[in-house]
Amino acid sequence: MTKLKKPSIEETKPSGKIPFTKLLPIIFVILASLGASYYLYDSAYSIPRDNVRLAQAITALHAESDLIVADTEIIESVDVEDRLVVFYREKQNAHVFGFATLKKGLNQKYRLISTDYRDTGFSSVIQPYVPNDKGLKYYIVGGYEVEGSISSYSLDFVEDNPKSQTGEVKVKFDVPGRQFLNVYKASEVDREVVELQGENKYLLDEQEVSMFDTNGNNITENYLVGGIPRSSFAGGGNIEGIGDIYFLIFFIWGTTYVYIRYVLLNRSFGSTGSISKNHDSTSSKRPMLV
Repeated sequence: MTKLKKPSIEETKPSGKIPFTKLLPIIFVILASLGASYYLYDSAYSIPRDNVRLAQAITALHAESDLIVADTEIIESVDVEDRLVVFYREKQNAHVFGFATLKKGLNQKYRLISTDYRDTGFSSVIQPYVPNDKGLKYYIVGGYEVEGSISSYSLDFVEDNPKSQTGEVKVKFDVPGRQFLNVYKASEVDREVVELQGENKYLLDEQEVSMFDTNGNNITENYLVGGIPRSSFAGGGNIEGIGDIYFLIFFIWGTTYVYIRYVLLNRSFGSTGSISKNHDSTSSKRPMLV
């Protein structure tokens, strides 16, 4: 009787388990990468929402730029989407004030992205601010040392045409207190301007606002200090980004991946990790007759 002999087939399968002696170094490398990444990120987003720390950061920034804000005092701050807008003044000079914009990080801290400080000739200060940030379409108004006789103020819009004789468009708002920081959506205010003056193009006067008493009289000039120029832009601008920080973080994780895969796990370049099969030489031959 003829019988077929079963071919001998040997299969080798990787276990898929990482030895404990290699697992500890892998965990250590990952934790070290996490620590280094957090340190870099935290060095960029390092300012907590604390008036003292905010004032120190703004003062330090101006000191590096040789600007005239030597000692900052925070008046008000407000969240605008993922930004923090800070209204501040110079302690030693009541006529110097400014706005700072900070971006919030994943660690719940902030970094400065722009500043805008000014010099004013008004004893009661109410000033508009348009963030130099394409993502923030808002009009922001800050006020301090506002006299009680001032019951309202207006954002003043002028036509975007030097030859036009149309004049200004004033959009009024109530004064909420002696010091404040109000935020208005630009689209809503612009819509009101269009309703008042049709389709003409008007731009916000970013230098100053108009102030009114309870009877609606314009009393702006009453608070202009003699011999001091009206409000003017003094300095500031955007602060450099942190692209180099993100590059270093990506570099750390790229290096971590390469080190774990090709050093600690001894994987060769181009390996797919698929299961390989080693057949005995007899497996390729036809069954033998016995």
